[in-house]
Amino acid sequence: MKYILAADIGGTYTRLGLFTPKGQRKLYHRYENVRFPSMTALLHDFHMRHKLNIISASVAVAGPVHDGEAKMPNLAWHVNVDLIKHALHVKKVRLNNDAYAAIAALDTSPLLKVKSGRQDSGTRLLLGPGTGLGCAYSVWNGKIHIPRPSEAGHADFAPATVAQEALLDYIRQRYGHAGMERVLSGPGIVNIYHFMRDRKEALESDAMRQAIDSAYSPAKAIVDAAVARTDSLAVHAADEFVRILGASAGSLALSMSATGGVYIYGSLANRLLPFMGSLEHAFNSKGRMRGFCEKIPVFVVKDPDVVLNGAYVLAH
Repeated sequence: MKYILAADIGGTYTRLGLFTPKGQRKLYHRYENVRFPSMTALLHDFHMRHKLNIISASVAVAGPVHDGEAKMPNLAWHVNVDLIKHALHVKKVRLNNDAYAAIAALDTSPLLKVKSGRQDSGTRLLLGPGTGLGCAYSVWNGKIHIPRPSEAGHADFAPATVAQEALLDYIRQRYGHAGMERVLSGPGIVNIYHFMRDRKEALESDAMRQAIDSAYSPAKAIVDAAVARTDSLAVHAADEFVRILGASAGSLALSMSATGGVYIYGSLANRLLPFMGSLEHAFNSKGRMRGFCEKIPVFVVKDPDVVLNGAYVLAH
């Protein structure tokens, strides 16, 4: 049997799937990136373990792709087409941005509407807060939506409230540049939590401090406590995260006239579903353009493997 390898290389995890040419997924594996010194080491491990006939590979990576090479802001791996070919012993490799891959699979992905509105066939906007902030969009050519990559996640964070202006200064002092990814990501919700702790908006409990310090993922510890409503500071951080997500998504939707809807993917967005009630007001609060924003729906993509599936779609 001949297989197509689809890969989703994120900042924290890499997901690999083997598909038949007809689209049946026969094998799936998730790796922790920290266990491998390089992308080639990870791919070589997978290839040696399974020793299957891989005829081509389609790789989605969390970073901009140019001339067959990717730069990953949140992972110090060298990723390019030639290295992938060598690691897997294949001649055909396609390398794409991960959000670009995700938007290619949007039409077959289950969705949950979290903001009212009615989309048309216009531009679609996709956001993926994870280890970083993925972003892509697609434009209608009269017959189908054509996906396009974007690095809007690194654009400047624009505060919408006085408290967010203070958060902007906090992020600038820590990182120099306050891009949206510094707030709207897993590390971003940790930044929001620490900002609120330092402003004493709620007291940090000993249990929460210990949970964050000992966790493999501090963001997960915060989100778990927020969803369980066991820690007030975590709840405040999660609620503020969603408000910023709504305001930022609304601004990006305005900038590209995303009347085809806004789509948010990834485990972080899905875990924060109990807080999505805060998104709509922030999304619509755009002054004279409020009416325009009110018509744009927002969906959360429920498929946890939308990037992997999109990578397979792009293999053809």
